[in-house]
Amino acid sequence: MVETQELYFAPEPLQQWAAGVLERKGMEPADALVVADVLVHSNLRGVDSHGVLRLPIYVGMIERGQINPRPKVEVVRETPATLLLECDLSIGHPRSVWAMERAIEKARQVGVGWAQLRNTAHQGALYYYSLMAARNDMVGMVLTATGPNVAPFGGSARGIGNSPFSFGAPAGKYPPLCLDVATSIVAYGKVRSAASRGEPIPEGWALDKDGNATVDPEAVVEGVLLPMGMHKGSGMAIMIEAIAGLVGGSPIIAPSLAGGEALPTEMRTPRGVGSVLLAMDIGAFADLAEYKAQTDEFIEQVKATRKAPGVEEILMPGEPEAITERRRTSEGIPLHPNLVRQLQELGQRVELAFPG
Repeated sequence: MVETQELYFAPEPLQQWAAGVLERKGMEPADALVVADVLVHSNLRGVDSHGVLRLPIYVGMIERGQINPRPKVEVVRETPATLLLECDLSIGHPRSVWAMERAIEKARQVGVGWAQLRNTAHQGALYYYSLMAARNDMVGMVLTATGPNVAPFGGSARGIGNSPFSFGAPAGKYPPLCLDVATSIVAYGKVRSAASRGEPIPEGWALDKDGNATVDPEAVVEGVLLPMGMHKGSGMAIMIEAIAGLVGGSPIIAPSLAGGEALPTEMRTPRGVGSVLLAMDIGAFADLAEYKAQTDEFIEQVKATRKAPGVEEILMPGEPEAITERRRTSEGIPLHPNLVRQLQELGQRVELAFPG
């Protein structure tokens, strides 16, 4: 009999435990705390594909040398508006937080701050960083190149990444607008999430290793995701590799394909990716109060348009996540029993008992 009843956990003990696990695998305490905060916050907002589900994956990557827990991070180049950061195969969360903080500082001085990360490992959910800018009354943008796990438009084998992007922008009386999407039909983490629950994936998400349509999430391990919007998602992924990967000197697609490494991240040899984090000071272009008033009016006018049958409310980008965050903050974070068992086993391996 398959268990489906989810178990609920308070965020603080979960975050402390996740940070402790990473520390026991050699990560600096400050870095481990940032990673744990991003993971648990993702669960709070309902982005479970990028929550604590990722922790066993990260531990495995550390053990295989695909994440450097003690990196030598260096600013390679810097101007008043830009910086290039060599991450030394660091996990991406703490580097991304630091880079967005610097981008925000630069934007306050010169209007725009552009941070480019080179040779970083997985960054987690990108919304976290674009929201940092939005909560500082700035527009935030994040682009991240990824290794090949998507078929290019017209193809049936891995040839491009599902390179995600995120935008954040403040509003007045409403939560910030925030979009975070992969350029594949669905984020690879959602396939992992389905696999952890023992559930099939919807038709149209992926192909198996022979290029046939599949609903088996395990078949996607050697198979391939499909791009969102056909040529549109494929084109976006190619441009993100050019901007986030190649500009910063961190190509991932061509070296991976040339080396026969068109495999899931945990199966590849160590190879970092590139990312862009941008902050734009709205006050450098417009009156901030007027902008917020116009954004509120924009939101209200869109939400007031005619709804499709069965739809109660038109939601803005980031609004479903904000609603989920409020609910889960009071009720706790739901985790599937299969995932709880995986985390308990991980706790046993590192000798740190899973909470609850």
